[in-house]
Amino acid sequence: MPALESLHLSGDIPLFFAQYRSDVAILAPAADADRLLAQLQPFGLVLGRSQSDRWDALPLALEEAKKAAEFGLRRGAPNVTAFPDIWREGITDLIDASDAALIAGRLFGPLIEHDRAQGSDLLRTLRIWLGTHCRQQPAARELGVHRHTLLNRLEQIAALTGADLDDVQTRAELTIALRYLH
Repeated sequence: MPALESLHLSGDIPLFFAQYRSDVAILAPAADADRLLAQLQPFGLVLGRSQSDRWDALPLALEEAKKAAEFGLRRGAPNVTAFPDIWREGITDLIDASDAALIAGRLFGPLIEHDRAQGSDLLRTLRIWLGTHCRQQPAARELGVHRHTLLNRLEQIAALTGADLDDVQTRAELTIALRYLH
């Protein structure tokens, strides 16, 4: 806060700053933002930068900046994370990996346990089936099994996980969860 007060008093960069929830919000004209960020860099702050530049969008701008800063903090990104950067790799970048891994472990636990106890290949079957966009023939071919064997395994997977494999949303969530399974 003293550094911001000093910058504000110098008048070199027009800015406004205030305590915002448990953080500090800094508002500066877009034309001066890069210079301001350069002057804040030595302090080692984790900053989020909004892409919004209209007063009527201030609540959105504050939320974008907060989300960007949180993302930068989770990723160990130094200095500034711009809001558009948080989904550069896709929307799944916004998922907290530790939470997702915990949920994936819980979701696929019955399959892993069944595979271990029965010597089955249900988790691999699910991964391949989803990876072939839920098409039976390509999945069965890649698994080296008959199509009816694949269907039987999918029924077992649905029973063990409680997942409706006919539901597109469920399949999307399973696909994402598989990315976080260790």
